Amino acid sequence: MVQSLVASAPQLMKLVFDQVIGDDNIKEEEFEVLLPQLIPICSNLHLKEIEISEFNGKEYELKPVEHLLQNGQALKKMTLGGFLEAAVCKRILSYRRSSEDCKVLLPEAKSVCSSDEY
Repeated sequence: MVQSLVASAPQLMKLVFDQVIGDDNIKEEEFEVLLPQLIPICSNLHLKEIEISEFNGKEYELKPVEHLLQNGQALKKMTLGGFLEAAVCKRILSYRRSSEDCKVLLPEAKSVCSSDEY
């Protein structure tokens, strides 16, 4: 579904998700099957911003975020809403970013991180 959305909107600049759908029992192999759906998003040279409103830092949420940061060539900002533990905050901020200009915003993690913008 995401693949067809991105294909039908090649000039898409901002993508907002309510949440990452999945559960704690997703296996690595299952995730690998889902990755090709993210490739069109990453290769979109107009996509500047991604927002996930209800982000809880679960493993099945972290993998797509890591992939998007590492492969989002034009990405300037990723906003992850939701309370995050300090360890999850640090993990997200340690991910390599394809775009040197990309900032990760964690507005609800201010209390566990020194700032809400990285």
